[in-house]
Amino acid sequence: MSQPRFFILTCRYTARLLSHPLVPLFAAIAAILITFSTHSLGIFNDDEIHAAMLTSHNVLKDAGMVSADSHLFKNAIMTLYQFTGRGKNHKSLGLNFPWWTDTDMAINFWRPLASASLWLDYRLWPQNPAIMHVENILWFAIAAFFAVIFYRRFAGGWAAGLAAILFVLNPEFPVVIAWIAARYAIMTLAFGLGAILFHHAWRSSSEKKLAIASWTMLVLSLLSGEGGVAAAGYILAYGLFYEKSNARSRIMSIIPAALIVVIWQISYKMLGYGAQYCLLYVDPGSEPVRYLASLIKNGPILLLNITGQMRMGTFMAMSPRLQNIVWIGAMAQWCAALAIFWPMLRTDRRAAFLLAGVLLSLIPACSSASPNERALFFIGLGGMGLAALAIEAAVNGAPWLERRKIRHVMIAAGALLLVAMHAAYPLWAHVRMNARALQNSNVLKTGSRAIDLSNSAFGAGKNIVVVNSGEVFKCIAYTVPHRAHSGIGIPQDLGVLSGTYHDIRITRLDSSTLVFHTPGAMLFPVRQLLEKDVRRWPRKDPYYLNAFLASAFRIHERPMHADDSVGCGGFVGSRCFSVLVKEVDKQGVPLKAVFKFHRSLEDSCYAWVQWDWKTGGYYAFTPPIVGQTVVVPGRFSTLRPQ
Repeated sequence: MSQPRFFILTCRYTARLLSHPLVPLFAAIAAILITFSTHSLGIFNDDEIHAAMLTSHNVLKDAGMVSADSHLFKNAIMTLYQFTGRGKNHKSLGLNFPWWTDTDMAINFWRPLASASLWLDYRLWPQNPAIMHVENILWFAIAAFFAVIFYRRFAGGWAAGLAAILFVLNPEFPVVIAWIAARYAIMTLAFGLGAILFHHAWRSSSEKKLAIASWTMLVLSLLSGEGGVAAAGYILAYGLFYEKSNARSRIMSIIPAALIVVIWQISYKMLGYGAQYCLLYVDPGSEPVRYLASLIKNGPILLLNITGQMRMGTFMAMSPRLQNIVWIGAMAQWCAALAIFWPMLRTDRRAAFLLAGVLLSLIPACSSASPNERALFFIGLGGMGLAALAIEAAVNGAPWLERRKIRHVMIAAGALLLVAMHAAYPLWAHVRMNARALQNSNVLKTGSRAIDLSNSAFGAGKNIVVVNSGEVFKCIAYTVPHRAHSGIGIPQDLGVLSGTYHDIRITRLDSSTLVFHTPGAMLFPVRQLLEKDVRRWPRKDPYYLNAFLASAFRIHERPMHADDSVGCGGFVGSRCFSVLVKEVDKQGVPLKAVFKFHRSLEDSCYAWVQWDWKTGGYYAFTPPIVGQTVVVPGRFSTLRPQ
């Protein structure tokens, strides 16, 4: 058999396979097989906080770090995704927010349906996280099944099967599925797909029961997670670009979905949920300027997931300067893609609908101030459909490609690259889940003297004082919940004094007072100010992500001032020391602060540690004697050329 004939027959058989009636079932099975290794990962990070909240008796509740009645159903569905509490103390979830946290910061989400699902898990099998992971996997399998039906409605033929493969093999999805607490995102996708499909069925048949089913699914999607707004975006895109009826009929079909979103948003706000003054999340309603900046900055990066060019974790580990370069490249790429595919968008209503759905999905996705995997489901849904339509056009020779050979060649080459990038990497992406779970330990175990704050009994029953930390967010958010879940003695309190990457001069004034001074630098990192200090740093380093997370507790627009104070045991900070800011730079970032402890620094109630940048671990720290000044070396000084 000649090679061209073999190639033609292979393409035909592949097309038949991709068009097979059982492709939805195959996609669901593939989704299970690809992600099944995540079932053995156990629980970590937010999962451990949820475990403390949803069980009736545990160490954190006994210590008063978690509300004693948080396991009750009526409380669980309202508070499970509250991280600062609505008008409550920031420590209500066992989190130790650092002293530089904005006291008006709020991170509270209303996801009652997902919360109910997790509540049920801890009623039925609280000691078996493998079953909880399997639930995530099954939810994703259901979503994959619906996704194939979605593609068959809006792509058709073998292009639908190809789009389903690209969607299921998305390398970012296993990262989400491996996290039990992220079930809300998968449920949002599954119910959102149901809303879109029922809406299409309603508009095709005019049966009112299908309309009711669509609206019900949309409500369920919104009650699972904020990403449900993206499903409403697809319904809006359907009315604007796909449906062929008159303008009045299309507008009337959109109004119910729009009303559902408006009512949900009003209820959301009236109940006190939302995010504000936090670098991790931004609320479009209360902070429109910050949200617009997030949309412009993160939108093009999130779209890179369609082509498989950028992993969100990789982007966040880049230096600010390299991120800017990637953003410029992404913008140039999407402008070029728009020019190349403009004829297809003008002539193919399927492509116009999918593109509009992707762009509208950016609205909820960019409420997260940093690109993350949980925001990619609806973007990938339309994006993979668009990619399949482009490949179909290149293979079949669409009319809009006639007499445009250069464009045809470019699309064909891009199609081959797209398939290669989405087929090769995802096949082993799920294997990385085990490594990722191990990396979620709050401390890297490096060196024989290293102290593992998460997995050792160091400081149990004492006040752990972290002089400086290279991973502030993990330290303050997950150390105590992890120790509680693992049966390791928890500290009475855990306080971080500094998260800077600069050298710190520490002077002891008296038996219980320390002065921290970083001349010309910062006591904690501010993402916007990193670039001027790290021009000689690597272009890619995990510290950039850690610095972003450490600076998440106070946005750049709300600076601190000299003489600002944080009381002992107050809204934020620590129960064992108070803070007085003595000096700030012109951006309002503290350069000098006084820490007053309630007992002598040598008291046995304290356990002191410091971060070693060279080895990446915590080590014991001995406070200086009265009148003495010591220097704790920073990351910047260790990287500076000698």
